Amino acid sequence: MRFWCIQDLAVGLNARYRWLRQVDDLEQSILHYTEVIFLLPPWNSRGPNIAQNLFSVAKLLMHRATHTGPPEDVKEAVIYLRYLRGQSPEAFNISLDGVKENLVIALAFQFCVGLGDAKQDIEEMADIFLELLNSDIWRTSTGTIAAFVKVVELRHRSWGEGKEPPAKVIDCPTEGKNSPTRFGPSFHRTRQYPSRPLPYNVFER
Repeated sequence: MRFWCIQDLAVGLNARYRWLRQVDDLEQSILHYTEVIFLLPPWNSRGPNIAQNLFSVAKLLMHRATHTGPPEDVKEAVIYLRYLRGQSPEAFNISLDGVKENLVIALAFQFCVGLGDAKQDIEEMADIFLELLNSDIWRTSTGTIAAFVKVVELRHRSWGEGKEPPAKVIDCPTEGKNSPTRFGPSFHRTRQYPSRPLPYNVFER
């Protein structure tokens, strides 16, 4: 009974936050999602599993980092998303591409606020982005593409004249079988507006 009460409370507070934008609802939703992860679910439970709740926590932490809370929250979100990516999330009824897209956005924000290892993060983004481009179903969002392009642009300035980014960073937008340079206007729109801020509203979906 306690499991279901906490689970429903986490979901309900998250929904109310999205409607009313009361920060306390966001804080309490993160708290209750985290609490329910450590509770033993009923043996016949058909609700969200531990991995799905962890995914919800990661997305809410990222939203808090980019909207209301300390940017350091993104570091926890990156840890959770990296973990989920390595755990065959499809087995837990979580979209692998969804985990990857959120991880790209989280790494982009982490780069922009000066947290983490910039070189490692941007190369990881390139690897994930190429995986998304090679996915059987082309669904990569404009937000994910824009985040990657923006980070490459910002990083390119610091590489300095006469220096180039790693080959994988340069090549990945054109190498995938679903390369946005061949299909999808999203990539071209982000190239037309290089100074746009990163589209963190992807976490509001």
